[in-house]
Amino acid sequence: MSMLDNTSWPTYGEPFAFHLSNFRGRWFLNYKHPDDSSKQNRKIPLGTYDYVTARERSFEIYDNLLQSQQRKNLNN
Repeated sequence: MSMLDNTSWPTYGEPFAFHLSNFRGRWFLNYKHPDDSSKQNRKIPLGTYDYVTARERSFEIYDNLLQSQQRKNLNN
């Protein structure tokens, strides 16, 4: 089993639905914010051409998004 198969992706039932996209070799994180009524994807450049690095960075960003959402929910 490779390292890529060993990690699980968040599902669409979780607060942020996201996926990786590649444009001319550069990786981006596309996600939908649960509070966004426009239902548009937001795009974050991951600053890498390497898939493994992009995947690691996307998990870090996803964790930060979840933490900020949880803080927002606590304050409301």
